[in-house]
Amino acid sequence: MPTIPNFPDALTDKHHAWHNPTAHPGLPTRVHLLPSPGSGLEFFTFHRDFMAEFHSWYDGQPFADPPAVAPWTAIPPELKNPSVGWNSQWADDENRIINNPSSFASADELGIFIEQGIHNQFLHGAAAQVYNEPVLATFHSPLSTYFYKLHGLVNNWWIRWEQNRPRPAVRGNPVLIQSRFGSQGNFELVVPLASGGLAHFWRNNDPREGFHWEGPIPFGATVGLVDAVTMIQSNFGSPGNLELIGRPGNQLCFFWRDSGPSFTWYGPSGVASGVSGNPILIQSRFGSQGNFELVVPLTSGGLAHFWRNNDDPGFPWYGPFPFGGTLGPVDAVTMIQSNFGSPGNLEVIARVGGQLLFFWRDSGPAFNWSGPYLVP
Repeated sequence: MPTIPNFPDALTDKHHAWHNPTAHPGLPTRVHLLPSPGSGLEFFTFHRDFMAEFHSWYDGQPFADPPAVAPWTAIPPELKNPSVGWNSQWADDENRIINNPSSFASADELGIFIEQGIHNQFLHGAAAQVYNEPVLATFHSPLSTYFYKLHGLVNNWWIRWEQNRPRPAVRGNPVLIQSRFGSQGNFELVVPLASGGLAHFWRNNDPREGFHWEGPIPFGATVGLVDAVTMIQSNFGSPGNLELIGRPGNQLCFFWRDSGPSFTWYGPSGVASGVSGNPILIQSRFGSQGNFELVVPLTSGGLAHFWRNNDDPGFPWYGPFPFGGTLGPVDAVTMIQSNFGSPGNLEVIARVGGQLLFFWRDSGPAFNWSGPYLVP
């Protein structure tokens, strides 16, 4: 019997509410309306998670029939009949999904393509007719075993795209932060590309989104090969722009990405030259807005400090302010602002060969760098 007996009302209502918010006002509903950005990925993740919740109940029932809810591996031949709406458009769409998955730039684009096309306009309606299962054409379609066959096929299309999607070659160091985008706070990842420039990836950490990575979003190709990168989320914009320093060769370049709605990367703008190793960027508590503080190894040896005045509308960078010149070449560096001093000293660890050395800069009025001190 295609209709599933004793089907939990909670599951029926959950699916109904996702598609029709007014049906169950107290239940979670769709966040991204079709075809807005994010709607395709939400379509995939909601139905994947819904099927997992269904199976956690169904598979333990005495009447469970696993083959009856097993995913289709392809659109069944009996659905490919003009009498139920099959046509050249759906044939072309199926061919693109299966044989040209790389033509979709992201899972979100694929999900939008499937949902607003072959899913909404053909699959449910055709299956309802062919299998004499009218409920498949309604928001209560999960009551039918064919729902799980159909959405199992859609989920397999998503898996196929994930397995075959192009993954660009990368180089240099990746930088990862947790941002204030989303309820939980998304992961933001930037890495240099082997072909030049940089790529931004992000992971949606909100529970209903499936912890899915999106990207790459390339930018900065004009700077060529980038060797190292550092990134923060600032207090410019809401919830905060992404701010990035990249090092192509011995140059430092600045990029930033707005907080929306366009989420566009801007830059490059030059900051400095004569540098090496990895830069490190923070937003400090100096100034009303909070200045940017940047430390980077110099090609001539030692380190240099730069800072950007974020209270000045022109956002000028100042520096270099060299320190640690007696060290010779520095390989890597990291920095924080501590709670020593007011508003807080800058604290730096540098790696020179196999050794770690500590520096600190007072909070003023002298703003002197002290060190190096060998870290045991």
